Amino acid sequence: MDQRAAPVIAFEVGDAPGHRRNTFSSAYQKSSSKFHLTSGEDGNKRGMITGMFNIANTTMGVALMSMPFVARKSGVIPFVLFTSVCVGTGFVTLRMLITVCDYVPGGTQDYIAVSRAALGAKGPVISACAIWMSCTGALTAYFVLVGDLGPAVLNAVGVRCVGWQAKLGAATLIIGPLCSLKNVSALAPTSVFACFVFLLMFITSVIEMCTDFFYSKKTFKIDGYPQEEHGVQWFPSAFGLEHVGQFTTIIVAFNCQYAVLPILSNVQSKMKKDLATVCAGGLTIAYVVYVLVALSAYIAYQEYTDNMVLRNFGHCIPYCTREGVELKDCPAKDWDYKNCDDELFVVLLNGLFLLAVLMGYPCVHFALRRAQITALGGINAKFSCTVHLGLALFNISLTYGLATLVGKDVSRVFNWTGAIASPFVCFILPSIFYINILGQEGLPLMSKERVGGVAVMLYGVSIVVIGITYNITQMLPYLDI
Repeated sequence: MDQRAAPVIAFEVGDAPGHRRNTFSSAYQKSSSKFHLTSGEDGNKRGMITGMFNIANTTMGVALMSMPFVARKSGVIPFVLFTSVCVGTGFVTLRMLITVCDYVPGGTQDYIAVSRAALGAKGPVISACAIWMSCTGALTAYFVLVGDLGPAVLNAVGVRCVGWQAKLGAATLIIGPLCSLKNVSALAPTSVFACFVFLLMFITSVIEMCTDFFYSKKTFKIDGYPQEEHGVQWFPSAFGLEHVGQFTTIIVAFNCQYAVLPILSNVQSKMKKDLATVCAGGLTIAYVVYVLVALSAYIAYQEYTDNMVLRNFGHCIPYCTREGVELKDCPAKDWDYKNCDDELFVVLLNGLFLLAVLMGYPCVHFALRRAQITALGGINAKFSCTVHLGLALFNISLTYGLATLVGKDVSRVFNWTGAIASPFVCFILPSIFYINILGQEGLPLMSKERVGGVAVMLYGVSIVVIGITYNITQMLPYLDI
């Protein structure tokens, strides 16, 4: 969105906090120091760079594991195009949130506070429920990865266990205690560690593309493997719902809208142009990492690209746990893997990613619990130790149970989260906030700003319809319908 096309709210130095004036006539004027006071250009640049990396770190997560699989299922060109559209639309909704923050009493930069300004008392409940669903999906994916990576790492050091034991041990000894903390400030350094792990994943994917020919050997064959395509597919010969349905994982990958505003509040400059630059920089960093990891790994493993790329790094061989059933006819929940490499680097990479997952769970859980408390007790609910610990126990038990039902197929979690919760958080709700708040300030419905908001909202709705339709079609063969 063009900076000059969005309404800009200007505050005089003497304005009282929360006092806003309708200044649409100045919407096309450049921001000046009269309205945006900054001190120290160097400090401002450092703050902007820090903000970019914080947004990139918030955006990147466990979906990185499944992006090569999405590239395989959708084709290279559709994958790159839709990822680009998703990032572009996400940037537009972030610009919308930046704009409407000036209309929130006190200028509060918070997703739920914006929802209250847009929708009244019901706004925080609606937005909190959407965040609730989104975070629950992410935490379920964390448990799926713990159940998959835990045994591989522990068995390598002589501790024998299976998936459910790894998940239960992690929930009891690590996740539970960390989620009981009143705040997660002590875990702040883990964001740097997570960035290091994601960078290592990126470097490994590029190296594997150039050096790993395990799956491409002519003598190599997995009996019954469903090879629906051979080699690198730039564009599917028959593009349909099956390919479009994969894009829900991409929506999950760039779900950051609910967490960005507090990051921007710590940027020294409050000029719209600078805040937009921070958002663009953060999304671009995440975009480059996601796309290069996806394409590098897919080119390396081609039709054998798994829905969790770490299995490809370890050259794991899939098989069906149902006796007499070929892999191509085997439900994803009944897949398992064997003959994985026990090389030091592969074990170390698995261990580092597992640690990043264990440290990431309480951070996401903090946002989930905050949303739940807002939905149940309101935006100004007081702290209660009983509620705090009770919600932690409930959320850990729920996501553990969901992960057990999913099995090893983490893409099923991403498909449903990306079909329902993420589009609401990323596209639909920010558009509704933008449309309503600008309407409250007197902007006509047919103005280009509000029409643009409607267009983005309809885009989000279309993602929900397509995603749910695809997921239902994937379920039907296993429901005997």
